[in-house]
Amino acid sequence: MIDALNYLDRLAPLYVVPGNHEFDEGDPAMLLDSIERSNFEWLGSNVTLNPSGRSMSKTIVENVIIPLGNLKLVSSRSPCMAIIKVPISGMPLLDSRRDI
Repeated sequence: MIDALNYLDRLAPLYVVPGNHEFDEGDPAMLLDSIERSNFEWLGSNVTLNPSGRSMSKTIVENVIIPLGNLKLVSSRSPCMAIIKVPISGMPLLDSRRDI
């Protein structure tokens, strides 16, 4: 699955969130391995990586601002270019934080 998502990330920026099934076993190894193998960003405002001595080159970010590209704005005075940015942030419940 990670290989397929890495391929999609080459076509367009990809952002992934861990789902409930990543926490079913209580062993974070599968998720940690997936994060390490991925070329895309993982988002999770209620998840903290705590790999217990394992060195990680990547992390889960709490929020991100995605630039979507340039938009040409035309006004009666002068045309100009603007960059559109979309912020993405989670709003978890206070008691929903998970350490992995």
